[in-house]
Amino acid sequence: MHRIESHNAFIACVHTHAAGDLVVFLICERCGAVGEAASADVAATLTSAARAAGFTPKSPVIEISGICSHCRVANTE
Repeated sequence: MHRIESHNAFIACVHTHAAGDLVVFLICERCGAVGEAASADVAATLTSAARAAGFTPKSPVIEISGICSHCRVANTE
């Protein structure tokens, strides 16, 4: 289960990852669909930046809003 802060809501998680792993949510501004993306490179960069600042992230989550592929295609038809 993940919390989407920008929508004050929870969604079920279908991915298998550790509790402290970086989670990136892709949120469609048109239909409200929420996807989950993973990137070891992004996680490593953010972890390194946090450590350099003397910070230990508890539950790293990134929310990215935009337009999903379904809505983008539907808009061009």
